[in-house]
Amino acid sequence: MKETDLDNEHGTVKERILKEALYLFSERGFEGASLQSIADAVGIQKPSLIYHFPSKEDLRRHVLESLVAYWKNELPRILTPADSSSDRLVSTMTSLINFFVEDLNRARLVVRELLDRPEETFALLSEQFSPWTRLIGDYLRMGQQSGLYRKDVAPESFSEPAVQEVFAGAATVFVNAVMGYTALFTEGTKAMYSLIDKNTGAQKLFGGGDTIQDFRGLLPGIFAKAVNDPQYYFFTGGGAVLASIVNGSPYGMKPVQARSKEA
Repeated sequence: MKETDLDNEHGTVKERILKEALYLFSERGFEGASLQSIADAVGIQKPSLIYHFPSKEDLRRHVLESLVAYWKNELPRILTPADSSSDRLVSTMTSLINFFVEDLNRARLVVRELLDRPEETFALLSEQFSPWTRLIGDYLRMGQQSGLYRKDVAPESFSEPAVQEVFAGAATVFVNAVMGYTALFTEGTKAMYSLIDKNTGAQKLFGGGDTIQDFRGLLPGIFAKAVNDPQYYFFTGGGAVLASIVNGSPYGMKPVQARSKEA
């Protein structure tokens, strides 16, 4: 075999390894995905995987770097042309959505990393993207000042098939309103809560007194039924909510544990 052919073959194997590692890291978490399971998914022996990536940490780093590299090239291309701020923001959001829709494991991995390694992941994102996120923030502020962007989420966005599919497929929905801000998002919030209610099979957890009050005030009919629905659970306690966010799961909270024992 020619050396160039060998290089091409290695490149293909590396791409397959990165793809399967992305999937398994996002599905099982870094600790739950072994090098052996990744090698099995690729269809190679573990020593062959180690030849390309000496350790699991090295593999994780390359997976993350592949995501970062894409955006380090994409953001300057989108944000630097001499278009209006609204055109640039739309282009950025469209590219962002398409990037994650093309492979949902990308979004899952980012969320996993934020939950498992929040300080390290935030530092990485900040280091790589701070100039560009500040620029996007400037575009948003200019759009708000000119009346181009509204503060509320468009209710019709929850009618999009892709959005409905995500909400319909969720096994657990955990809602915590931002204190004092829901009044700015009334129509969008009502549309979202209504969509959540349509998922009759999901366990729906609404945490925090403000969240409960908002739900009651915005959708009194649905709230009245939800109070007696075993798929809904309402609890107060901002500290418990924050702890669940840090831990990456609401199921460590004492109120939810008590509810689970009752069920």
